[in-house]
Amino acid sequence: TSATASANAFQGTTYGSDTNLALRQDSGADVTADGYVLAPDGGLGYAANVLGAANGNSAQLEGYHDSPSQVVDVDQDNRGAVTARSRTDAGGTAISQTVVSSANGNSVWMQNENGYAHIQGEQDNDGAVTAESEILVGNFDADVLSVSAEGVGNSAILSNIGADAFMGLDQTNNGAVIARSNLDGDAGGSALVSATAFGNAATTYVCSECPVTAWGNTNQTNNAAVSSIVTGRMNTGGVLSGAATAIGNSATYQTVNPQAGN
Repeated sequence: TSATASANAFQGTTYGSDTNLALRQDSGADVTADGYVLAPDGGLGYAANVLGAANGNSAQLEGYHDSPSQVVDVDQDNRGAVTARSRTDAGGTAISQTVVSSANGNSVWMQNENGYAHIQGEQDNDGAVTAESEILVGNFDADVLSVSAEGVGNSAILSNIGADAFMGLDQTNNGAVIARSNLDGDAGGSALVSATAFGNAATTYVCSECPVTAWGNTNQTNNAAVSSIVTGRMNTGGVLSGAATAIGNSATYQTVNPQAGN
């Protein structure tokens, strides 16, 4: 089961043609996405996946075939609270069970192939961002459980194949960000619990066999609390692993040669 909600959402896909876009998104609305699976007296079969994903402003762009270039000037402004929740409550689990929540005040994502990729502009978030994931379960034998939550005030991801990429955003986050994951189980096998929270996050990634460059000029300002919380309990079991990460500002530029692996 999945629940998704966005105040403003843009999606653009090009095949063999260039994109030159000026995109403005503004939201003052509260956005909530709740995904639940409830079977307190039974199990969940072979596989169970639960997703809750909420965005204030969201933009997704893709370019394929014949070396398209994508140049996007984005201006995203979110002031409303953004909340994503995902939860299962069951007497037993599936063989594989995954519970994921993702909340973003502002999000821009670009994927391109064999053409120049460029994102510039501004992202401003003033709304509280909350992502919460939880598994409540009885005996789960040798099953694998995964619980994860990610909350980001401003998120930008640029992925390109075979050509240069530029990331030049001003990101300002003034809203509290909380990511929380919880597991409460009886006798079980393996369980992974994680929560990740960012005030601002920008990632530029290029994969190419020929020389290319991932470059830019990113300015990040975080003025709010960023919190990540993980809790886990099971009476007996093989593995229980937890990781909580909270970062105010994160910017990454990376190029990879698929042949050399660097």
